[in-house]
Amino acid sequence: MGCCLSKRNAYPVGDYDPSSADYTDAPDGSGLKLCTVDSTIRDARRTERPRVQEGQMWTDPDFPLHVAITDNASKHLLWMRPQEFVSDPVLFSNGTFRLDIQQRNFGTCWFLAMLSTLADKPDLCKQVINERSYTPRTDGICHCRLWRFGEWEDVYIDDHLPVFPDGRTMYGAASATARNEMWVPFMEKALARLHGSYTVVEGGYTSDAYLMLTGGVAEKIDFYNTRSRAAAYNIFSRISNALNTEALVTCSVSSRYHGKMGLMGPHAYSISGTFVVTRRDGVKVPLLRIRNPHGRHEWTGRWCDGSGEWDTLAEGSHIHRNRNEGEFWIDVGDFLRYFKNVTICSLTPDFDKDGRSDSLNYVLRVFSEWRGKSAVGPGTWLRQKLRNPRVAFTVPKTGEDFTPVVVQLIQKAEFLDYAAIRCDMFRVASGDEQSGTIYVDDIPDANPTRLYESSLQWSSRYKLSPGRYIVIPSTYYSGVEREFLIRVYTPCPLYNCGTIPGEVAVKPEDICMC
Repeated sequence: MGCCLSKRNAYPVGDYDPSSADYTDAPDGSGLKLCTVDSTIRDARRTERPRVQEGQMWTDPDFPLHVAITDNASKHLLWMRPQEFVSDPVLFSNGTFRLDIQQRNFGTCWFLAMLSTLADKPDLCKQVINERSYTPRTDGICHCRLWRFGEWEDVYIDDHLPVFPDGRTMYGAASATARNEMWVPFMEKALARLHGSYTVVEGGYTSDAYLMLTGGVAEKIDFYNTRSRAAAYNIFSRISNALNTEALVTCSVSSRYHGKMGLMGPHAYSISGTFVVTRRDGVKVPLLRIRNPHGRHEWTGRWCDGSGEWDTLAEGSHIHRNRNEGEFWIDVGDFLRYFKNVTICSLTPDFDKDGRSDSLNYVLRVFSEWRGKSAVGPGTWLRQKLRNPRVAFTVPKTGEDFTPVVVQLIQKAEFLDYAAIRCDMFRVASGDEQSGTIYVDDIPDANPTRLYESSLQWSSRYKLSPGRYIVIPSTYYSGVEREFLIRVYTPCPLYNCGTIPGEVAVKPEDICMC
């Protein structure tokens, strides 16, 4: 007859005491409190501003035209500085605005759609490019900042841009509001420079763009079984609530609907507003304001710019603008039919999705890696998965029933070379590191599918009571070796944070011995 192992004393749980936690203010002025655990040997990424002799213009020797554009298009383009194709170049003509962004010949909609939403948030936009980034006709250097694997990186580009043989028209992204405004093409070039070429970054994910532009948390919502009225209401409310919290929101159309109702696919769009209009018969219609980063090719269905639906309104007609600028309104039913997903991006997660800040301003950051014996993958059974890297922390007593927690996993990988990843959360039932064995219970997350995702980042929500917890990241295939970053967002400090050594056994709590 088998008998269960007896429980050992669990890790002690103390009361909430913010003064005793090892958190410091984030250096970027975001208001976050950071606690960092680094179990890897990482090279510090420091890029110095290029040195240029007075009166000289810098040319990046490692990023000429044939490197920047590796396909045949480069053979037919010019590589020109702004003053060579416009008379009075400026970085900004009148600050940044979502309608500035105009995609042209590079497939960077995934980046430009997110940049369009960022443009209406000047404080965020200034983190990546600002008035000090570039001065025309000086040294030819533009300084941008992009976030990658836990750190802001300085990206220095020269001001050469790809131009058609006419010597006047930019080949890549441009400003749709002022021909002499350069911040949009420079941001697209900074993206290309960071990853190696314009060719490499043709095609991507808006969630990756958000991470690069802000270092925040992105959540993708796929539209499965969302045709019901209740589902439509929930999606509309979620998007409205997200926009109310200053989140950035994008959406995408699949190739299935390319060319239908004026839409492009596969293609990313930005969402900048929601509004409920009222028809004369009293029916209320929820609408979303969406923009194509191309600055043209608008929706031609119901509630489009020239639609007769606008003449049926008793309230809300003031939001109608009939201009060909890539921006349009669409009702939530058509939105769910023709668009395939929405991505909601926040600096700190809106845990309960109600549109009000949950103040998850404490961030535990753990840099680690899958390497050798810890690159186990999912395992064929739980005890094998528990041999992956283990991140442990203690949730204190706060006087509340539970502590809201969001866990984000970010892998370090070349652009789009993503392993399928996920995290699992376990509560320590008994044992500790000193005893050499820890017994754990599984904690279900808020993702009912519990799937691995081939993406740069993965996240999930948890409601945790006071106690000791272990987060275990894994890849879908065993033997995948790479670094990763786990970020744990909470409204209060966590304690005793760190990684569990490989020699400590972590086992399911319900294991029995005869």
